[in-house]
Amino acid sequence: MINKRITAARTRLFLDSPWFGSLAMRLAIVEEPSIQTFDVDGTTMRYNPVFADSLSDAEITAVIAHEVMHCALLHMYRRGTRDAQQWNEATDYAINSELVKSGFKLPQGALLDSQYAGLSADVIYARLGKKPQNNPQQSTGSVLDAPVASPNAGNGQSTAMSESDWKIAAEQATAVSKARGDMLGGIETAIKSARKDVADWKTILREFVEHTTPSDYSWLHPNRRYVAQGIYLPGVTRENLGHVAIAVDTSGSIDESLLASFSTELNGILGEAKPERVTVLYCDTKVNRVEEYTQDEEINMRAVGRGGTRFTPVFEAIAQWEVPPVCLIYFTDLDGDNPSEPDYPTLWVTSLAVTGNGPFGQTVRIAD
Repeated sequence: MINKRITAARTRLFLDSPWFGSLAMRLAIVEEPSIQTFDVDGTTMRYNPVFADSLSDAEITAVIAHEVMHCALLHMYRRGTRDAQQWNEATDYAINSELVKSGFKLPQGALLDSQYAGLSADVIYARLGKKPQNNPQQSTGSVLDAPVASPNAGNGQSTAMSESDWKIAAEQATAVSKARGDMLGGIETAIKSARKDVADWKTILREFVEHTTPSDYSWLHPNRRYVAQGIYLPGVTRENLGHVAIAVDTSGSIDESLLASFSTELNGILGEAKPERVTVLYCDTKVNRVEEYTQDEEINMRAVGRGGTRFTPVFEAIAQWEVPPVCLIYFTDLDGDNPSEPDYPTLWVTSLAVTGNGPFGQTVRIAD
């Protein structure tokens, strides 16, 4: 019977690939004829008995490993508002390339494409959205959103596995496998990559602004960290931020939702930093519009599609200012020319679908 074959495959996985096997033991397994292949929600792995029985033992083992990877990479907890089908394809591409490199035999027609090898599901998702999909391949197993409450009591588990549960489980399995010397390098890299918070760009943006804010040491405000120890050291005092420049690439390649996310976070940060003023420059092949904001005014940037992309006009326009800005934040797809590096710090903000970096300064990527 197929349920015995699946149980045997999980046991074999535990013996041959302990990292996968130990994590697979955390999933309840349920037969479900209404689904096409396999699926997993972080707590339960379901399978179609006809599809599963059509697979070889090696392929069943690979599919179980595939579902385990969905859990270890937290895919069911990270979809957010993204399209479910496209997210499923992106996560499959991210997983399957690693499984093949690790020696697993996936079923024929599994989602595989060398151009996505080594990329995270977030980056792959962004790239899939830039081209029409007509894919003859199929998913070997769907990733479902994690249940918000306890799953069906008949599945053998009374409590749903949380994102935190899987983080801890994967880290424990990794530590044990590394100690034994049987941890697969590609899998470990993928796990580390998945641990990177997609909101990291907010931290980078905040640190970039803070580091350009004038500061000094003052004995009037001692460092609180050491006062309890009877040690008095001067604390850091920050002045208001000076003139901030923001450039927006209006070539038509900037996603409005990305610009909205960026604007919301930037307004919050600048609301704390209190810049003297903010100048927003909209540029494609030339600077087309300039907007000025005073302190405490909310910045409302807009994505306006036009022609190509050139960065140089922004830097040439700023060079005409009597006093240079304390920093420049440039929102762009990075498909532009190579201007000379200015004396003020520059942060290039782009989307996850872009793999390159700005010609100088720091580059940060925003998750859609």
